[in-house]
Amino acid sequence: MSPAPALLLGMLCLTACVHPSADSPYPKPSISLSPSGEIAPGTDVTISCQGPRQGVRFKLYRARVVRWHTEPAGSTAEFRIPNARREDGGSYTCSYESLREPPVSSPHSDPVQLVVEGEGGPGSGSSLPARPSRALHQWDAQSQALP
Repeated sequence: MSPAPALLLGMLCLTACVHPSADSPYPKPSISLSPSGEIAPGTDVTISCQGPRQGVRFKLYRARVVRWHTEPAGSTAEFRIPNARREDGGSYTCSYESLREPPVSSPHSDPVQLVVEGEGGPGSGSSLPARPSRALHQWDAQSQALP
């Protein structure tokens, strides 16, 4: 086999073997937040990811980028965010993969949203909420002016 086809085959395997795929033999994991809903800054948050298998590596993604990974003894991984800040907010998903080479990955879980309220504490320098009310963003298309 000449080098070009071998390189192409290697790249194809790398893409298929490393990235989670919708046609994976594994079902997608479930993901949950504790506590759920909007949280105050400084709250400890746990993101749990559960799959049907033991002996796998779980990965936690924020905005589709791997942030943490772990190899728990059971079929549930817990990712802790101590003292959560606004910067920790966002959309999180998880996946799991076999520990054997080449790794086979599950599809991503459905997303969960971590919302950390505005800093608002003493000395924060800001009195704006993390998520302004919708009324601030409504736009009247006919008059092209904010109400």
